Amino acid sequence: MSNESPSFAEQDRTVARVAETSLRMMAGSVGPATQRRLRELCEARTEAYPWEDVVRAVLAEPLDASQLVQRGLQAQRDWIQKGGTPVATSRGEGRAGPARARPRLLYSIKRWLAIQTARALFYSLFAIVLVVLLILLRRVWPAVDIYALGDRVVAIWQQLFG
Repeated sequence: MSNESPSFAEQDRTVARVAETSLRMMAGSVGPATQRRLRELCEARTEAYPWEDVVRAVLAEPLDASQLVQRGLQAQRDWIQKGGTPVATSRGEGRAGPARARPRLLYSIKRWLAIQTARALFYSLFAIVLVVLLILLRRVWPAVDIYALGDRVVAIWQQLFG
């Protein structure tokens, strides 16, 4: 005889149905059409969460039990490796469910800023190296007129590109 107490799902049919619904959602086994329908249902009913309709709709989809368990365990492992998410204690506090993706706009701005910073750093270093080389050229060969060299480059540029 086992000393383990029966789980909530074994004690109550409602708990078992809600648990299976949560497992299917966590495993990503709810189809996109059902997700859309459930989102519309929840948006239409703002006063209370229509959990019975949600459970009924999710459990109505046919599913292979072994595949559900495998996907559920993978989702469970991923959730643990990410450090989990805070559990919502009441409406509006915390978040329950998978972690949200980064906002695209914020990510794009950060990426653009990083690229511009890298470019500015590169071109600044390039300009410093060029100035140092010109100074060294002037020190090694004082007779070289770098301004005349610049005039010659400008003249060639104007001949080539008008």
